[in-house]
Parts: sequence; C-alpha cells; structure tokens
Amino acid sequence: MEKYGSLDKGLLLLDHMDDKAVLLYESFKKAGFEGVTLVVEDDGFVPDDVVGLYRFFIKKGNPTIQPRFFNQIDSEDYWVITANNQSGEISDMGILKGRINYTKRYKDEKRIVSSVDWLDEKRIVRATDYYDIYGELYSKSSYDSNGKMLIRTYYDEEFREIIVCNFITGDIILNEGDLVHVFHEKVEFISFLIDKMAKVQDTSIRKIYYNSLGTPLLYTLRVSADSSLIWQEGFREELPGNMKFILDGKSNTKRIYVQDLKALEHFKTLTDKQEMFEGLGYLFSFIRNNMYRREVFIFTNSDQIVGLTELVQNYPELNFHIAAVTEMSTKLLSFSKYQNVRLYPCISDDMKEMLFQKCDIYLDINRGDELLNTIHRAFLENMLILALDETKHNADYISKEHSFESIESLMQTLSKVIADSDEMDRELELQREKAMLCSPVTYRNMFI
Repeated sequence: MEKYGSLDKGLLLLDHMDDKAVLLYESFKKAGFEGVTLVVEDDGFVPDDVVGLYRFFIKKGNPTIQPRFFNQIDSEDYWVITANNQSGEISDMGILKGRINYTKRYKDEKRIVSSVDWLDEKRIVRATDYYDIYGELYSKSSYDSNGKMLIRTYYDEEFREIIVCNFITGDIILNEGDLVHVFHEKVEFISFLIDKMAKVQDTSIRKIYYNSLGTPLLYTLRVSADSSLIWQEGFREELPGNMKFILDGKSNTKRIYVQDLKALEHFKTLTDKQEMFEGLGYLFSFIRNNMYRREVFIFTNSDQIVGLTELVQNYPELNFHIAAVTEMSTKLLSFSKYQNVRLYPCISDDMKEMLFQKCDIYLDINRGDELLNTIHRAFLENMLILALDETKHNADYISKEHSFESIESLMQTLSKVIADSDEMDRELELQREKAMLCSPVTYRNMFI
C-alpha cells in the first residue's frame, strides 16, 4: 500500500489517463506530491504507483512481462493477422473477424495492443478482450446485436471473476474473497475503495484535486475534504453547468485551476467569482537546450508537405531532414535532388533519436496524422515548432504566433530566428508560455 502514497497528503483524482492527465500526474510527482493518485477509468496502462479503480482489486501485473504486440494475439489456427501503425485486423479466408486497437499511452512504441474487438458476420462488435501494460488479458466485455455494451468483467491471475459491471442496470459487483459487494453507482465503488485505503492507513483525506466535472466531482460531494478542480478541457463558450454549481457555492471546491490561458481569461469574464480561478501550468523536463543549429526536422506519413519546394529552394543554408516510418512516394523521393534535403524512409528508432537531438527547428507542415507524439517530443527537445493553420497537429505546444495562414508568413518568422539567436530565444519563450510551463513552487503552494 505504501507505493500509492498517503491519503492525508492529498488525493489526485483523475477521470482517465489521457495525455493531459499524464502531464498533470507527472507534474504532481516532480513537485514532490506524496499523496495518492487514483484513476477512475482504468485502461490497464496506468503507472505502478497510481491506483486504478479496477486494478486495485484484481491485482494483476508482472513487471517483468512486456506489453503484447499485434502479432501476439491469440486466434484460431490459420486466421491471418495484418496491421499498420494505426490498427490491426484478424481475418479468416478474407472474412473480417476482429479489429486490434493500440494503446494511446505509449506513442513512441509501435503497435502495442490495448484491446481486440471481435465481430459477428455483420461486422458488429459482439465482444472485446482488453490487454494491459503487462500484456495480460485482464478484462472482457459483451455486446448486444446492435453493438451496445452489456457486461464488462475483470479477472484475477487465475481468471476468476472479480468485478462485473452491468451496463443495463448500472450496478458494479465486487467479489472480494467470500464477500460480495454490490454498488449501484460508480461513485459508491470509488468511496468503498478510498475508505478501504484510509482504514489501512489509519488516516483520512485532507485535500482533493480532481480534473473532471463528472464522477470525480460527485465523489468530492460525499466527503468533507477541501477540493480543487483542475480544468484540463480547454476553451468553452459558456461555463459548464457543474462549474456554475461550484461557483454558486454548492460544493466544497474552493479553487478552479485552469490549464489553458484562453479558457482562463474567458471564464473570468463569465462570472463575478474571478477570485476562484487561477492558471496552472505543467512541470516539463526538457531534454536539452536549443543550439541554434540550421537543422530542420519534418516527420510525415504522407508526401503532402505544404510549401516544401519553396522552403528548400529559398533556404539553401538550412538542412531539411524529412523522415517517415514507411516507404516514401516517388514525389517525396524526388526531393533528394536538393543538396540541402536528407530523406529517411522507414526510419529506424536510432536514426529518429539522432534527428531529435540534431535538429533545432521542427516544421509541422505535413498533412495527415501526427506520428509518434512528435510535437510533444520536439517541445521537450527545445526545438522551435512552426506550423500552418491547416496542418497543425498539437495546439498545446504551438503558440498562436507560430501558426501561420501561409507558408510565406511562416518563412518570415523562420528567417528571423535563423538570423538571430536572441530572436530564437524570444520565440521559444512564447512556445513555453503557450504550454503553460510553471515552477515546482506553484504546485507546492497548492499542497499546503
């Protein structure tokens, strides 16, 4: 129980472990948070020191075992598994039997399985198998003929039913040894788990920090601990209904921390309770400093790179490194005729790492999906990220000053930063402000 922290040091209650929730959890840790972090929607990929609402009771997991890859899924003899970097399929004699879904938690890793949807002859999902960070099958769900989830079951190491969630009645059944507990709402299940931890630790919750106006807010209404909402959902034209509930003084939430500058300023204009709002950034661990080198990185999964010809022709002093995880088209390969262009089809992991360390400018100008969480990684490498409005992939790390309507506008800023290192420093500061970089002191003041 010690690995989870102490409840009297606080509770960080996360609805689910998406990218922003991970950043928040990591910021809490870097600031020295000694409390408990609990995730309501446990997807099997939560860190070992985080309490997963369901995993806490099933206690599966062997740290020596690796995640399961797409080609390690159990299926019938002679069924064929095919996959790309987005998903996989299982088929029998050309008939689709299943779809393989990858986890979004490990974007630098390829084709790690989080679940497999099994289909009927009409290609409607009738069952799902869920795999965790250790590659173990820990949960199954079943669906009706319309694809609506009916039951989801969680299993222990011996594949005994430990938790059964009935989506028709809303009940959750927990088999704990010889005891059977029935909860009619998820918030009751959360309360049971936290009360159990508090009893073992012989303590109580002092403060709660939560990031959702759904189930986490409902839990805070059941306890007397001082609570703070950490709003991670970005800009809204109007105040959400449950936020109005908080501002009306109907909860024990005393503070609303907003992790988006635009949303923070806008929310303050919608209420006379401006004093309840405060900005809260993240604690980032930057990998290196920007070295002002004239090396430019573009990572793409297509040959649709806007303005590439103009860039390579107008900036012979810049080296453009263009990488892809697959083979490149003839159109893209034709750029090898330029002396300042280097192409990397089917790039290896080692070469990708080398480019992240070698380049100081990242151009987010390729159409198609973002690859391998590249923008976040470029930000942590202190690369200046310049984008086009039409191709921008991750606005959290790209300031409005660095997103352009045209390639000509982008080139104006590019020319300034390669000519003057002080200008590069100023633009990097704008980038950090957009990402809401803050200091550990800000977080520690919250914990007091």
